[in-house]
Amino acid sequence: MSIDSSSRPLGSVSVGVARPAPERATSRRKRGAYGKWIGLGLIALVIALVASTFRRGAFTYSKYVDEVMGQPDRWVGREIRVDGMVQSGSLEHREGSRHYHFVIERNNRTMEVDFDGEVPDAFRAGAGVTVRGRLQRDHHFVATEIAARCPSKYEMQAQRARGQQGPASVGAHAR
Repeated sequence: MSIDSSSRPLGSVSVGVARPAPERATSRRKRGAYGKWIGLGLIALVIALVASTFRRGAFTYSKYVDEVMGQPDRWVGREIRVDGMVQSGSLEHREGSRHYHFVIERNNRTMEVDFDGEVPDAFRAGAGVTVRGRLQRDHHFVATEIAARCPSKYEMQAQRARGQQGPASVGAHAR
């Protein structure tokens, strides 16, 4: 039988037994506080990783020679990647030296490039190349990295039609 509180006489006090709070509620609160700190730490870690990626230049502009040389002053001093073809007869390299000077071209625009280092095996006159570095005030490009593109089957056929010789390994696979 249940007694309604409105039927109790005025001034009467209901006495109940106080129960201690369960241990689980306290440990849940502690875990919740730690979880928030762990979550904030993970967010800070992600932000730091993204910031370090920007600093290392992972987001470098990639342009063609004609785009850069169409407005060269816009690109002076900026880290960029430039795609083009190594102009025939422009490759200068002294035996025993690691310095290369050459011209890359696309759509009747050219860019002089200087590079100190080892070049890829497929790097040669007439090859497609991507150079990474900075355009100088005098509009020549100082490369810090070179990546040579292997010609496609169709580029190889066009080179043969012009009488140019490609690497034997590429020609064998281009059939």
